[in-house]
Amino acid sequence: MHIFVRPEIRSLEDLRGKTVNFNTQGTAAAYSGPLIFSRLGLNVEKMFIPHQVALEQMKRGEVSAVVFVTSTPVDAFLKGRWDPGFKFIDVEYDTKFEDYYLPSSSTRRIIRAWCRRVSGSR
Repeated sequence: MHIFVRPEIRSLEDLRGKTVNFNTQGTAAAYSGPLIFSRLGLNVEKMFIPHQVALEQMKRGEVSAVVFVTSTPVDAFLKGRWDPGFKFIDVEYDTKFEDYYLPSSSTRRIIRAWCRRVSGSR
């Protein structure tokens, strides 16, 4: 799971009470995202619209985060231009998730390269 956030968001806790998009109903993000946020005790304003629409709203400050359940890289980040400060934040694996999920991670090299692409720096 990947959580892409606006510049003012620095942690998952900063999303409390904010608008978070989980893609359209029936997608992996729409299922897993709210479940994980619930287990973390984070109440957010849930939105279920296509990611491309939510990402445009995010640029305007109308959405604070977009949750993706996908492999890396995602075209929206490789092809899109993002102002400095837009970033991915971590979700630490916790025993609260072990009945549904296994821990996973991407290497720092992959994440750094992906983040450079997101911010427009090479």
